[in-house]
Amino acid sequence: MNMMMMMMIMCTYKIASLKAGQVIKRHKWREEYCWTEAMAFRLKTLHLALLMTFMAFQCHAAPLEANDCQDAFSRLKSIMSVLILQTEHLLREYMAFHGLNFLPTKMPDYAVKGFNFSEQLQDIYSQNVVFNQHIQKVEHYQIEDWGNPENVAEPLYEVKGSFRSHTAILIQMAQQLYPEVVLTTVQPQHEIHNHGWAKKSYGRKVIVGLKNWLANVQKVLEVTQGPCDNHTAEAQQA
Repeated sequence: MNMMMMMMIMCTYKIASLKAGQVIKRHKWREEYCWTEAMAFRLKTLHLALLMTFMAFQCHAAPLEANDCQDAFSRLKSIMSVLILQTEHLLREYMAFHGLNFLPTKMPDYAVKGFNFSEQLQDIYSQNVVFNQHIQKVEHYQIEDWGNPENVAEPLYEVKGSFRSHTAILIQMAQQLYPEVVLTTVQPQHEIHNHGWAKKSYGRKVIVGLKNWLANVQKVLEVTQGPCDNHTAEAQQA
């Protein structure tokens, strides 16, 4: 069921992207307007995909049973795919609003650390908490310094919501697979931004960093189905 939902989400978004491209191609003389129109259509379709994903999450909000690990893993990857698309959209809107034309040249290493899936889950959770704090700080700057413009506020809100759902399912999986493991967090490095350029540059760095982090998490999830398969097999034999 969740794999089918995942396919529906991705196919729906791809269809929206194709239609957006067709709109631009048909109306080159109104390219700027049509691009805005196309992106609005694409965003509405993404909202529908998110609604489907959140409904699936809410329907399985209870603590995971042994046989639900594979289901949770599938939902985790589904939300991840949507979250990556949302973050890319947020980055475009943020850079456009602030007039930023280039990406940072030096970025930290956002590789997922850990020798096994248990350690990787702990690292993903820990870094998710740190990124969530950074995102809240970016949102604070947007509100206090730039009046919370809708074209940035809306995708930022969507990223926050999906990120929370992703972390919640991650916690459930960790508790189910490794109940003896205590998830821990670290505090982000304290940074002071005293002027507008520092604040908008910080926001760009956070969003680009989140995009890179999510790409690395997705790589881990794509190759790490084994623990859930083993857990389900052991539960069925018990």
